[in-house]
Amino acid sequence: MSLANGSVLAGRFEIAATLGRGGFAIAYRCRDRERGDRCVVKELAPHGVVRDDDGTLRLDLLGDRSGKLISRFLEEAELLRAIRAPGLLPVRASFEANGTAYFATDEAANARTLAELLDREGSLDLDTSLDVLYQLLETLEAIHLQGYLHRDVKPSNVLLDDAGRCYLIDFGAARQWHADHTERHTVMFTPGYAPLEQLSEHGRRGPATDLYGLCATAYHMLCGEPPLAATDRVAGARLVPPAEWRPGLDPAVSNALMAGLRLRYDERPESVRALVTLLEEAPATLADQIGRADAVLEALRSLRIERNGCPVCGAALDYPRQARAWTCPVCRDARIRPRDLAPNRCPCCSSGILRRFDHAEPPVGCPLCPTGALEGGRRGPWTCLACGAAFARVRGGIEHQGVIHTWAEWMAASPRSQVVAVCDACGAQFDEDPDGLRTQIVPEGSPWGALSPDEWARVAIGSAPDGGNAECEHCGAEYHVEGETCTLLGAELDPFGFAERHLGRRFDLRHLAWAAAGKESASPGPTCQRCGTEFDTDGSYLRLVRTTSPILARHTGEPFSLEDWNRLARELPTVLEEPAFEERFDSLLVRAFVQGTLPFDSSETDLLWRGRAARISRDSGVPAGPEGKLTVTDQEIVFQHFLHKWRTPRDAVQDAFERDGYLWLVLSGERDPVGFDIEEVELTVHPKSGPRTLLVGAGELAQRMEGERSRKER
Repeated sequence: MSLANGSVLAGRFEIAATLGRGGFAIAYRCRDRERGDRCVVKELAPHGVVRDDDGTLRLDLLGDRSGKLISRFLEEAELLRAIRAPGLLPVRASFEANGTAYFATDEAANARTLAELLDREGSLDLDTSLDVLYQLLETLEAIHLQGYLHRDVKPSNVLLDDAGRCYLIDFGAARQWHADHTERHTVMFTPGYAPLEQLSEHGRRGPATDLYGLCATAYHMLCGEPPLAATDRVAGARLVPPAEWRPGLDPAVSNALMAGLRLRYDERPESVRALVTLLEEAPATLADQIGRADAVLEALRSLRIERNGCPVCGAALDYPRQARAWTCPVCRDARIRPRDLAPNRCPCCSSGILRRFDHAEPPVGCPLCPTGALEGGRRGPWTCLACGAAFARVRGGIEHQGVIHTWAEWMAASPRSQVVAVCDACGAQFDEDPDGLRTQIVPEGSPWGALSPDEWARVAIGSAPDGGNAECEHCGAEYHVEGETCTLLGAELDPFGFAERHLGRRFDLRHLAWAAAGKESASPGPTCQRCGTEFDTDGSYLRLVRTTSPILARHTGEPFSLEDWNRLARELPTVLEEPAFEERFDSLLVRAFVQGTLPFDSSETDLLWRGRAARISRDSGVPAGPEGKLTVTDQEIVFQHFLHKWRTPRDAVQDAFERDGYLWLVLSGERDPVGFDIEEVELTVHPKSGPRTLLVGAGELAQRMEGERSRKER
């Protein structure tokens, strides 16, 4: 429920209308009484929170999260106040009221959201789409350069005013935090605009996260609908490139948006500048495409794969066997042993035992100073070893300097706890609170605060309070063992980089035994001892587990043969992809022939064609005479058989086209076109990757002749 119109916030902002609400906040149009103009006030109002009759929001129903959520929301206001960027509406004020938080910004006059425009128009024209895209790129670049993220770029968070200016609104910092602490991800983030990492509490986030939302927004503007949700794409659904929605779209724009929509964070452009470079990339020339494809095929021809060789570094892959139970995965040598943790061992002398005493009559500690211990018989008198205070038993209680109280009264005013633990060897004292936590009192100067007995037991053996209850007997790596699970807590030595990758990770015994053998996936398969690349065996394939190669890392979790992994490591086509790649290479070479950059015969530079052919009857569409030879040069076209020779100048050809598999020539001064049934010719070319034979026929010859004629006319 929104606040009523006419309500005044912070004695300044009078609500005129509710602009809208999402799953996280409500936006109001307000009159700023101080400035005398209109502004927008945003109220923190997560979905499902109740509002009392007096307007108070019951954020306390969220429990401990409410205070942190308000802080995050106000941080967004301060962030907006700090950032200097085009396309951001300045913040006027931020404040708390009605049990929640608010902040006010300038209003973009007569603005509407991009989402509203897209709902009405479906898609936008190319110029408008690119103008919006580049304005948002400029805004995001300024935000990122100052170390911030927007976190929720989508059409409903983009405002357009009448002048075409773009504003990015509704930063998602607080929303992001709220989503990470609830199960309502679909409420917090809109499918289609949120990358995978946005849906995970622990996903890596950075500029590429914002670029995903931006490219999804641009995709919607150009294609008329948002891209498929990332979760659907992970399940195998294909994302249609923008160029397929809008034929004629600059391939660089389509490719750049698809790059920004890649599922893996590290495969997207890493910055706004990188995305702009892709958007403005000049299309590769045909010669460039042929050169790159030829280089790939040349690399394939020269590829030599060592039997059982690592595709990353070439070292021999090792097939480890599962290690013995409780072998340390850090050093892969010794066993993990339980530590001798005695809960009552004294952490000061490491030899005495702490014994618990109730501060009854008489107390162990001095009731007048925070560190002293009382010395004396059970019936008294007693003297404090620290402050020298003397106590004696008298009628009515315990006397000190003429003041008489019971021990309970003396202890009620004491800084000491009701229960104290005292070392029977060195006399160290620890106060114990009702929760069982102990604080060292004697001797003074402990670097630790209040710790549990288990934590003091770790200190007693020279470990940190949060140290493990087990350690490697060789390398000293610390673990916390609980039942048949083991968590790595720390390691000073890390010869295989295991601790760096898995600090804080919990393993079961089976997984631990594989990890100690150098296999971190708990499944059989080869690993490389040199570079750390690891695979799981999956039938006749190898499934990638981890690697230091950024090229192969894109395929983590995918199964390929060892030969294909070697190909992928060099960015070459797989065995199954190679035939299609060769077909594409041949089609590029045929295009080069059509465009005239690939000669028909290198020894006759003016020759366009020579091959078997027969004249076609225009009426019947069948050969009208015997088969002969058709020759096309820069100067003339000649058809000759043993009974007849027909020739015409090349410049007499007004049009050349293919229809029904035949070549047709429209000649100047002739009413009917001349047709030929020509056999396909095998054209041999010699790129660096080796000779190739192309088939070219009537269609390719017609296109080449037309291309030549057009170039001459220009």
